[in-house]
Amino acid sequence: MMKKLHFFLLMTILLLCSCESTEPVAKESTVELLKDVEDEAVLDSNVPVLIPEFKGRAYPEFFEAAFVAGTQVEQGERNFVFEKHEIGEITCESGKIIACDPIAMQKAPAFTEIFPKGTFPVHLAIAKTGEGERVALARILFSEQAVVKWKYALRPGQKEVGFKDTTFYCYSVDAGTAIFIDEKSNKIFDFFKENAWDSVFVNKMERYHYKGFIHKFEKHTLAAFSTGLGDGCYAAYIGYDAQGKVCQLLTDFTLVAWWKIPEDV
Repeated sequence: MMKKLHFFLLMTILLLCSCESTEPVAKESTVELLKDVEDEAVLDSNVPVLIPEFKGRAYPEFFEAAFVAGTQVEQGERNFVFEKHEIGEITCESGKIIACDPIAMQKAPAFTEIFPKGTFPVHLAIAKTGEGERVALARILFSEQAVVKWKYALRPGQKEVGFKDTTFYCYSVDAGTAIFIDEKSNKIFDFFKENAWDSVFVNKMERYHYKGFIHKFEKHTLAAFSTGLGDGCYAAYIGYDAQGKVCQLLTDFTLVAWWKIPEDV
């Protein structure tokens, strides 16, 4: 009983601290948040360089390049080597998807975009350095069509902002873990019945080496993954193909300051 009470109090505090705003935040504020997590690994001011140069059809090229084996990014004194890691498939039942810290999942709103329904693969872009490896990006791949345009994934009350703006929308993470989950699945998921924090988001994350996994419950699914350097505020993006159809939903954990890379590079 005391354990459940302690968890309830913790969750209440975190929910109050991680309330989502409809207002955009400054891009550099994410860097400041990361300084509190791991000072030595914070993003530096150098302009990142993609190696080999990736020629995608949409800016930023990094969003797709990070999932291509052999991609490297030089950022100051750090050299990231990327590889794609597949964690399984997620089911999109309602077409409404939520991305959030699992602590806040029961009250988190879905994005306003209607996504394709069905079962789709979830990929992580793993960044490796001499210091270890971290999850740089997480995505749901709805189709293999090329992305020709990226936009911010918006929640109710948010208005579109451009990639060249100094502000962006993000969701708060206080537990070093984030999830993708369908809105219908989220209503069915019983956080307390599942003993979710310990059995799912702690024990399972440890079992999968702090990368990510698919959790199945009552014929439903959610995808969970580590968030780069841990706590912070992370943006989600939607990739559209040449016909204007959704082909990807992606979260960036700001290991690479891609917004500093000139668009023509």
